[in-house]
Amino acid sequence: MKHFAVFKQNSVLVKSDLSLSGVAVDDCATECMMEELFDCQSFQYCAGESLCLLSKVHPDLNQSLVQPHKFCDLYTSRSLRRVRWY
Repeated sequence: MKHFAVFKQNSVLVKSDLSLSGVAVDDCATECMMEELFDCQSFQYCAGESLCLLSKVHPDLNQSLVQPHKFCDLYTSRSLRRVRWY
């Protein structure tokens, strides 16, 4: 989780690139770091549903995409460049 900044009760106004259900937030972060089909820059995690939404969008590049969300938290990569975590 040290590779991500968290924004509690926020989400991004774009369709996710990959959706995973039944995972813990740490597993969601790992999935984002290990994603090979696209450059995962952020994810939303909805704890009540154990829902993980991976995205190639980094909100720092367009903060108008960030909106409040009661049930999900937004995690953004601390790096805007492509990093292989493994």
